[in-house]
Amino acid sequence: MHRLFQRLTGTTLLTVVVLFFTSCGKQHQAEQVATAFIDQYYMADKYDATFSSLDSTIHVSDSALVAMRGATAQSPLFKRGIKYADIPNVSPLYYVRASIIHDNDTVQSTFYMDKTLENIVAVKSVKLSK
Repeated sequence: MHRLFQRLTGTTLLTVVVLFFTSCGKQHQAEQVATAFIDQYYMADKYDATFSSLDSTIHVSDSALVAMRGATAQSPLFKRGIKYADIPNVSPLYYVRASIIHDNDTVQSTFYMDKTLENIVAVKSVKLSK
């Protein structure tokens, strides 16, 4: 019985470690993709950004993504000509939120990505302070 417990404990620990490092890798990938998007399209050259934990959702419709794209295209926070990935036809979407601080302004942006975490499909931003 003791040997079975040791074997189960070792297997459980290994599973937890693998899941932890996989999760950290996905978080890092999502932050890199969001940072590259900010660097390319955000109007400010210098900024500080902090990111939330990576999460997923099935509650964002295609029409909501199209509306977010339109709002971002009209926003003075972002440059024109943003290139997005195609809207995926499968759920879930993954997202990470960023608090972007430039001068004394704070912008909360949510970056929606496909399952590869390599492509941004939409961004939703709200200016919190001036």
